[in-house]
Amino acid sequence: LTNYAIDHDGSAPEGSSLAAISAELSPRYLPRLEADDAWGATMTYSSNGRSYSIVSAGPDGATGTEDDLSLRDGAIFGGP
Repeated sequence: LTNYAIDHDGSAPEGSSLAAISAELSPRYLPRLEADDAWGATMTYSSNGRSYSIVSAGPDGATGTEDDLSLRDGAIFGGP
């Protein structure tokens, strides 16, 4: 997403899912946009164009728990 932002005046692709932004990112910025996390669950994406968030429910598969992982504006949060 950093390279996309460089090419788009600092903005992130707007959307409410990774599937929704796939066409904007692949193949120019990513060979393939992976929407599933390491545990096989679909990650969530949200962006208002200025900031973005990608969230994995983590190993337990439930959102809102201690093992959730998130990437927000380039910084990683959460996890065991």
